[in-house]
Amino acid sequence: MEPRHHASHPCGKGAMLSSTATYALRAMLYVARHEAEGPVRVGDVATALDLPFLAPLPPVVFAAALAAWTLACIGLAWELVRRGSVDDRPLPAKME
Repeated sequence: MEPRHHASHPCGKGAMLSSTATYALRAMLYVARHEAEGPVRVGDVATALDLPFLAPLPPVVFAAALAAWTLACIGLAWELVRRGSVDDRPLPAKME
């Protein structure tokens, strides 16, 4: 990403920040200013800061987490079925 020049930087010379860093800073400041009101929703940040690319984020993250948990449960169930109900391996000795 191409960095942006910010003339209003406190150092006076203008700092270079990527657009990603600028968006992150703006979002962090918004959350900090509104944290006393309770949890800050991503949709509220997206609307207030005119960052429409944030709006679909919660459903996408939820879908990814759900898919990961589903695959983990399927893998666990498969392993349990594959091994059978009784495992013939000896239990590890107690560590002293």
